[in-house]
Amino acid sequence: MSILRNLVIVLSCWLVAAPASAQEGPWPHLALATGAGLDWVTTHRVLSLSPQYEGNPLVGRNTWGQLAIKTASTAFTSWTMRKIGKAGHPRIARWLGYSAGAGLTVIAIHNERLYRDRRDWRRRCVALGCQ
Repeated sequence: MSILRNLVIVLSCWLVAAPASAQEGPWPHLALATGAGLDWVTTHRVLSLSPQYEGNPLVGRNTWGQLAIKTASTAFTSWTMRKIGKAGHPRIARWLGYSAGAGLTVIAIHNERLYRDRRDWRRRCVALGCQ
């Protein structure tokens, strides 16, 4: 199993095992931040292989630009969750945090698969002498 898959499994178990009272606190924000972090790390890994590209036109290939946009969008989503929760809709705020974190984790898993496929292709190509 890969490190990413192990991390996703551990964090998922950790979030599911949290008591209901704890899920009302920082847990949805943690799920969001974890998904965003996994997405950024795996996107950076995939982009380290030359023919890959970022699908989001705002981000591009600049590592610091990626980090800045990812951090800003995560902070804005977290702020929005707090505002929604304080407006009397804590269930919607929790749903937003968990679903955004899960969606970003799915993107991270997709990125990890792209990385492995490309890495394995390079290894086969080097072994066959096609470069």
